[in-house]
Amino acid sequence: MKKYGRLLALMLTGTLMLTGCSINVNNLIDNVNDDADEEDTDEDDVDDTDKDSEDSNDSDDSDDFDEIDVNNPDGLGGDGKGPDEDALSGIKQYDIYNNGNYFVQIQDRVYFRVYGPNAHSTEVLWGAFMDYPTGGESEICYYDENTGEVMDAFTDYGYGKMVFCDSVFYMNGLDGNGNSYVYSVDSVGNIVNEYVSSGEIIDFSEDCAVTIIRSENGSSVGFTGISEKGKKSFSFDAASEGYVNYLGCFQEYFIYSVNDYSSNLLRFYSYNMSNSNGNPIYLGDISLDKGIETFDYAEYVQSDWVMFSFGGPAYIGVSCHSGTGHVFGGGFILCAEPWAADSIRIEEPIYTSDFYNMPYLEFTESGYTLRDSEPFTYSLAYYDEGYAGLIYHDYGGRDLIIDEHMFDDYSYDSAYSTLILAEGPKPSDDVYVMRVTQIREESASIGWRDGFRCIRMEYLRFNYANGETEVIATIEY
Repeated sequence: MKKYGRLLALMLTGTLMLTGCSINVNNLIDNVNDDADEEDTDEDDVDDTDKDSEDSNDSDDSDDFDEIDVNNPDGLGGDGKGPDEDALSGIKQYDIYNNGNYFVQIQDRVYFRVYGPNAHSTEVLWGAFMDYPTGGESEICYYDENTGEVMDAFTDYGYGKMVFCDSVFYMNGLDGNGNSYVYSVDSVGNIVNEYVSSGEIIDFSEDCAVTIIRSENGSSVGFTGISEKGKKSFSFDAASEGYVNYLGCFQEYFIYSVNDYSSNLLRFYSYNMSNSNGNPIYLGDISLDKGIETFDYAEYVQSDWVMFSFGGPAYIGVSCHSGTGHVFGGGFILCAEPWAADSIRIEEPIYTSDFYNMPYLEFTESGYTLRDSEPFTYSLAYYDEGYAGLIYHDYGGRDLIIDEHMFDDYSYDSAYSTLILAEGPKPSDDVYVMRVTQIREESASIGWRDGFRCIRMEYLRFNYANGETEVIATIEY
């Protein structure tokens, strides 16, 4: 964490760190392929425990669970057969890195989810495959930094990011209707609470005292906080209509916005998580037409990110767009004190003559500066020769090349490889990358918006020590 602030819009495009679990993933594929020819399943061989497990984690892929022959006596969480059940008990928060992401490092172990071949949709718009989970089988594994080995922890049917608090993993799952909910398991997959709350994990507080969950019930959107021992610390409805966007948290406060279309306003709120009986604090609003009033080509505004300064105000990035292509037309940097009602104000406008897209804020000794790229994230650098490399956007506007040839076969006209996720649990440690080979799929496209079909998933590990990238696991579709 830097001296002057913490970037809460931090979306370290994470990867699935599949080191050594290639054996596991390949076994999953082999089992699916071998059993695909079997037309009948003997229902008498399924005991009552297995039926209860299926009921608690029903999905369109539930039949695939039996085909893979999963021993899952404890329900959604998995087989409960991890190698060392007490290894993570009593872990302190300062021993956990990258919590609330795809690769969570706990002391010398980096935990991650190995997605099975039926765990996500394979034909989707923009190729955002991880945004469409199906509830299929995955494996929670960990990479041991001391031995360089990957071990299985437990079988799981959840998805997305993981939070580890108070010796418990909090996971996102899907119910039989495709609705998200949160459950918790111990370090070997035994269910601690099979239904913590409806909704999806979106963040956790600085000291991991509260895991924040966003839920939807019809048109109503709310937030729930889960404290240590799995108890609800707060729960409230944020809005009954309009789009609710969670922006981020720092210390005891989190900030969110509501697009109130009925009043034509973009409203901003904060919530004090240490005051469980308190109400959200109304920070203020700006007109949804503010972009039209300020810029030539901007039809609407949206909130993008928040950064908190230590002991000072929070800064919020708001961008203006136009058309179905969401063309950037300008933006604003807003400022507000999270604890003070009606404190929102415009700090400065952002013009397209200075930035092609909404910039990010970075604190400096004298205040702040604006950057094209989000600090502490990874992206691709494309070269005219037809390949792409992985780069890291460091603090101070520095772009560091991780591997210039990580995506050598980049070609939009045919099947090509591109980045899905990349994360480094700790600075200067290994970088874990999910690389997908995809091809344009007409049936998944909408007009000019391209859909893609997943052909292959590869899991890579970049070693800073020797500068080499290694393919850890491959799944063919």
